[in-house]
Amino acid sequence: MKKIGILLATFLLIAMIMLLQPAAALKTDRAPTQYTSSKEFIDYINAPVITQEQKDFAQKTIEASDVFKKYASFERGEATYMWAYPYTKTIHASMVVGSPMSNTYGLLWFDIDNRGVIQNNGLSNWIKYW
Repeated sequence: MKKIGILLATFLLIAMIMLLQPAAALKTDRAPTQYTSSKEFIDYINAPVITQEQKDFAQKTIEASDVFKKYASFERGEATYMWAYPYTKTIHASMVVGSPMSNTYGLLWFDIDNRGVIQNNGLSNWIKYW
């Protein structure tokens, strides 16, 4: 009889835990989590629109660079311009160079500051990494 009592008590305890657990999961007395954007993100989102003059200035700077001259003979797509993150008045310009059938195919990119100095550049080689 003692074994039946212990088994019955165990099943009763398990049943109580199973019934009470969903009710405890529905409690919402925890404070909601607040997300605060970083200063860098807010500055980037609030950056002014890149003007056509800034785009033209960046394009002239790019075309004068040795890296651009290296890939000038390949077909290329239209250049796109955006602010580099975080916002420091540096323009990030990029363009697709080559094609999947050529030996060179990738994204040629430049970071140009507001004085016309190329801070960074490179080619993301899509043949090698894709």
